[in-house]
Amino acid sequence: MSAEPHGPSEAGRTLALWFGVLGGPLAWFLQQQALYVLNFWVATPENRLPLHVASAVALLTALAAVAVSRANWRAVGGWPADADEGRPARLRFLSVLGMLAGSLFALVIVAQWIAVLTLDPYPW
Repeated sequence: MSAEPHGPSEAGRTLALWFGVLGGPLAWFLQQQALYVLNFWVATPENRLPLHVASAVALLTALAAVAVSRANWRAVGGWPADADEGRPARLRFLSVLGMLAGSLFALVIVAQWIAVLTLDPYPW
């Protein structure tokens, strides 16, 4: 059993991997909740700035997660291979998963933002 301590670079890489994987879905979830809450707070259809700010922040967070995952992916040497085992396989898999999940949720965030742009929040 090795008692080798993990340095800050190891902890930072692990945090970056998890941000890459969970950043997009978490940004979408927070955008959805913010839109529900802020929609009742916004008094007029002309004053939708808080809704746009929430959507923009969520989109930037999801794209940042994709960028972090891509940087991790480039640092570990590209696509997962059949011969990968252990730590390199985990790093490559999480990097690719982060790029895919972040891209998908960025697309979902844009779709919800389009709804904010086009639908009337007060049809009555």
